[in-house]
Amino acid sequence: MVLLPPESAGIALGSLSLFGQTLTACVHGFERYSLVRNLGTEFTDLQRKLSWTRSRLATWASDWGISDGRHLEDDRFQRYVEMATSHLVYINYLLAELAKAEEALPTLETAGWQARSPVAALSRWSKTGDVSAAELKDLTDKIERLNAEASTVEKVRYYLADSRAPRMVDTVRSMVEDLFLQFPPPRDDIAASLARNRALQSNSHATLDAAARDAKVDPALAALTLLKVESLRLEQRSDQLASADPEEPTYVIVEGSEAWKGSRGTAFYFNEEKFPRRVPVLVEKKEVPSEGGYQRHHERIRNVARLLSMKGKPREMRTLDCLGVVSVGDETLTTHKLLYRLPAARFFTLSSILNGQRAAPLPLGKKFACAKVLCRAVLWVHLAGWLHKNICSSNVVFAADEVSQVNIAEPYICGFEYSRHIIAPQDTEPLAGDASNNMYRHPDVQGLPQASRGTERPEFGKAHDVYALGMVLLELGSRRSLSGLKERYEDSGRRWSAEPFREWLVNKEVMTLVPRMGEIYTDVVRICLKGIKRDDGESFQETFFKKVVKKIDLCTA
Repeated sequence: MVLLPPESAGIALGSLSLFGQTLTACVHGFERYSLVRNLGTEFTDLQRKLSWTRSRLATWASDWGISDGRHLEDDRFQRYVEMATSHLVYINYLLAELAKAEEALPTLETAGWQARSPVAALSRWSKTGDVSAAELKDLTDKIERLNAEASTVEKVRYYLADSRAPRMVDTVRSMVEDLFLQFPPPRDDIAASLARNRALQSNSHATLDAAARDAKVDPALAALTLLKVESLRLEQRSDQLASADPEEPTYVIVEGSEAWKGSRGTAFYFNEEKFPRRVPVLVEKKEVPSEGGYQRHHERIRNVARLLSMKGKPREMRTLDCLGVVSVGDETLTTHKLLYRLPAARFFTLSSILNGQRAAPLPLGKKFACAKVLCRAVLWVHLAGWLHKNICSSNVVFAADEVSQVNIAEPYICGFEYSRHIIAPQDTEPLAGDASNNMYRHPDVQGLPQASRGTERPEFGKAHDVYALGMVLLELGSRRSLSGLKERYEDSGRRWSAEPFREWLVNKEVMTLVPRMGEIYTDVVRICLKGIKRDDGESFQETFFKKVVKKIDLCTA
């Protein structure tokens, strides 16, 4: 099948069937040239280039899974199939032109036959057009005979002499490579297989232990499985633990080095058994009553420190390495200081950057990169069996010596002092009920553990973390803090309430992201805020991966 540009103009290029037909035509077009023999080194080189290009096109098709229909399940493929098909239409057109020597070659062939040297004749014909009347008559008389009798060998030789064929082949090669650049096949995403892994979704020791043994060839699965097993053992107060005791003596914090901003600060850590030199640390402070049934809260904080200090912890979780916890208290109050190693001397929160601490504009590509990392981090935290419970822009931090050096494509998630294992609702600690925290919380989990109507409040779940993630993505995309958006909401005479505020954001403010961040990013934010509905037969993390993580990967600057 040969599709020429005029013929393809009236065809819906978005048709998946047309795509398949065009791809097949291209492959057959390449095969045509492998059958020609005895054309010399020039055409042998042409054949080699075409053979390589054919293999590249076959690789592209294979990576997309076109033969078994996997491409039909990909949102990106369906969105950009017009571009890919039109690309293939033109490749097919060029291949057809290579085979259509009749339209371009007869005059060139005849010119060559009228001279001792074809090159000289072609040069003379193309540069001066100085041909005698007798030569012109002879050329005209022979065109019809040449069209009928000239062999493929003769035609291709003159096509090579005219240099059109090599130029066309180079164009075809370039266009096939453009398919990889403009329409790259989906990479082998480990997150996709982890989100679908049923063993990892289990909370059974036996199932997870078996998965850990089978996961030796998959480091990511092994790391997540071991982390989840350790978390379960800590919840069940097992003695068989892989993590180390996180308790640190008070003197590991270098005296006088602490600098605080609220409940978070920086300091220098020195423990000669672990580090020969002092290292900068981020310190998160958590105060818990020493008595009165708060023992589980003390244990949970130490468990968080144990888990975040484990070697081999997946870097995709984007957590800083915990060096330990320093606990100091009296009979009434205990202060826990969780120490996280910083890659630089200081830290800056996304909240502070959005509020103007960094005056320089945030490049669009960097904002997309930050959003992608955060979405994947939430997925990996959930895959490890955790709920964060306090996702907000002040818990997204960047390590740098100066604010001008902040790379927003490298965020870390902090604020794990409220986090717990998914199966341990008894460890739930009510979050501070201030307005700044409530803005990020889903309307169902505001304030105290009882809903305003006196009914039992739903347990905190993954969807509530995703809601908070959507709020952070809204801030990042608009470069406006949630507190600023709340002020705008209240300036119109409305009193802040969680559900009306959410509706206002979804129906009005989210749409302002389109000119700034594009439709895909906007859709992701809307999905997070409106709530993810699981598709039939899928786990929450499978649907979250498909509708949020995979979708936001399509965003490019």
